[in-house]
Amino acid sequence: MKQCKNPHETYLKGDKLRKERLAEDEKRFQEQLKQLEQPKQLEQLKQLEEGYRNMAARFARLGNAFKNHQLRSNNQEKETTNE
Repeated sequence: MKQCKNPHETYLKGDKLRKERLAEDEKRFQEQLKQLEQPKQLEQLKQLEEGYRNMAARFARLGNAFKNHQLRSNNQEKETTNE
């Protein structure tokens, strides 16, 4: 067996390799996590979009109801003034 010149130097090289592998694994993990989150984000965006559509439809119905109420009250006022 060949003896290393400096065991501490060998340890540092190994430590450096471990850190590099750990960094690569971390990058891979982050990429996989992003890929997993994308469908969740798309689903959340779809839900938000649906919620906004429902809210817009409710406001439109409320606006129409208010206009109809104004028209009815104006018509009633005209009828009472004509009588």
